[in-house]
Amino acid sequence: MGVKVVLATGIGEEAARKIGLDTGILKPEHESVCGSVISGRDLQKIYNGQPTSLNYDITPEYLSVVYGATKQNRETLIDFLAKSHPGRSGVMSQNGFGSEDFKTAPPVATVGAIGSGDNDVLMLRKAAVSFSTNQRVQSDSRYSADMILINDDLQDVVRAIVKGRAYKDNLMKFLLLQIP
Repeated sequence: MGVKVVLATGIGEEAARKIGLDTGILKPEHESVCGSVISGRDLQKIYNGQPTSLNYDITPEYLSVVYGATKQNRETLIDFLAKSHPGRSGVMSQNGFGSEDFKTAPPVATVGAIGSGDNDVLMLRKAAVSFSTNQRVQSDSRYSADMILINDDLQDVVRAIVKGRAYKDNLMKFLLLQIP
């Protein structure tokens, strides 16, 4: 059970790919994997079950960068990640993306989001847990987020998740010891 980071940005493919590689979100060994970098338009089409030029399934394991993402694409990304996992049907199956079964299926993953701009508001509201950056942030994003980061650093979020899981695990161990 780990943390998977996906970059959703409105910029073009090459710049988004470079940022993904520079930040470590896009791993160099996954850069050439089909579906690791896709456009927001293609993500929306896949989610709605419409044909695209892509001939492969998009999986959350490899999806790292969504470029050219609009407000709606970012909101769709949250829903896509919450409902997708390796055991669930993919694009090519009858019950896959775009089907009513997929759209009405319950979430199988907890998806968080970090945002700062007006394009992030829908995504922040859709996410189970949302964070707003503290510096250079639009007021709508700040009010849409569950929490505001003191430092605009993704590593703070990862450290908080790791510590939170450790606290939960220790609490569960304690409770199990108390049950005769």
